[in-house]
Amino acid sequence: MKAEITPDRKRLTIITETSDKIPLEEARDIYEALENLIANSHFDWINPADTGDLTDAPMLGIYGTEFTAPAGKSPTVAWMERFPWKKASPIGFVHAGQSERGSHWMPILERWAFMDYQVKDELETLKETGRLTFIA
Repeated sequence: MKAEITPDRKRLTIITETSDKIPLEEARDIYEALENLIANSHFDWINPADTGDLTDAPMLGIYGTEFTAPAGKSPTVAWMERFPWKKASPIGFVHAGQSERGSHWMPILERWAFMDYQVKDELETLKETGRLTFIA
């Protein structure tokens, strides 16, 4: 499988390749079907609650490098102080641990969701069309 992101970064399309067909037929769900892609790329499954999205749609995203927010500072404030040249704050943060230096956070830099999840089965769509489009 391969992943393509549109130049405007609004759509992420997963595309099957001929060599993927056999394992895809054996997959029990979308998470199993995309396991190899996730393991060998910079994509990861994202919990919609971590980005403030009110959905149960399957969501793929890209995490940034872990950073530390000193005690008493929110991850957003710590991010903006540490990276003032960045034009925008990440979409969300995932708590990655705690130390004497403060809370460790993983920023969610980008995310895309399969928004047709309520009317289409993700795995069946991928099997039938060879494509699965996630929307930012």
